Amino acid sequence: MKRKVIVRHIVIISGLLVLLLFVWRCPLEYLFGIPCPCCGMTRAFKSMASLDFRASFSYHPLFLPTGFAIWYILHKDVLPDRFRMGKKTARALGGLLLLLLLAVYVYRIAFQPDGIIKIDLDDGLIFKIMREIRG
Repeated sequence: MKRKVIVRHIVIISGLLVLLLFVWRCPLEYLFGIPCPCCGMTRAFKSMASLDFRASFSYHPLFLPTGFAIWYILHKDVLPDRFRMGKKTARALGGLLLLLLLAVYVYRIAFQPDGIIKIDLDDGLIFKIMREIRG
């Protein structure tokens, strides 16, 4: 059982790394021209991999708690009981993380117009298609 879980995680992580390094573009930004609340996470993790912590936090200040949350979700089934959270605790921490992500997102849009978050509706695929249909 543990071997299957470990192999599954290796395959998922490898696939995500390939997507992130060679293909990935935020689906929300691609479709609508509006970056998602996690915009900058990939660049933050790439910067951290090269030990550039200042750049990591400038790309997204919540990349570490989000990374730990994703790691925990993927590995909670293989963790010893003493390291597992109760459902209420996990939900509360997950809800808190979501609220923090939204707060950082709103802050970055409202108070950092020249920062990482740039809304460009004309760049979104949906709006490009709508313009083509209208002629």
